[in-house]
Amino acid sequence: MLAGCLLGLVVLLVAADQLVLGSARVAAWLRVPPTVVGIAVIGFGTSAPELVASGLAAAAGKPGLAIGTIIGSNIANLTLVLGSAGLVGVVTLSQALVGATVVAVGTSAPELLTAVQAARRGEAELLVGNVLGSNLFNSLASPPVRWSPWRGRVSRSTGRLRVWHWG
Repeated sequence: MLAGCLLGLVVLLVAADQLVLGSARVAAWLRVPPTVVGIAVIGFGTSAPELVASGLAAAAGKPGLAIGTIIGSNIANLTLVLGSAGLVGVVTLSQALVGATVVAVGTSAPELLTAVQAARRGEAELLVGNVLGSNLFNSLASPPVRWSPWRGRVSRSTGRLRVWHWG
């Protein structure tokens, strides 16, 4: 059984590599941005397992499992998939993508650990409040910090933060 799983992973890795190479060629041949081919070809192809799993769950009368599969897959795509890609090829990714993946996953550690502890202690409402409150705070409080006219730089010699008005 273990050998079968390992063989399956190797086949999947080779197939994924060929899918990327072929999709890049298609994008160049059609003279369209690779993102378009990524959405249309790769996105559809790699979503087939979710489509099958959620379809089977729905057919078995388990709509919660079907919806959970889709939501969970989307969350995993935004965190695990992009984060892993960011760790492998940080130099090739934009700052926004690195922020949306590697940094976002790292800064979510407090929410993750708090959610795990709340679940462990049977505090479901605190768990939900943790996630909703964090998302609300991130969405409302963080953007003004980014768009602030104040800028800063950490001095290499002293390690102190020097802040000045820029704007």
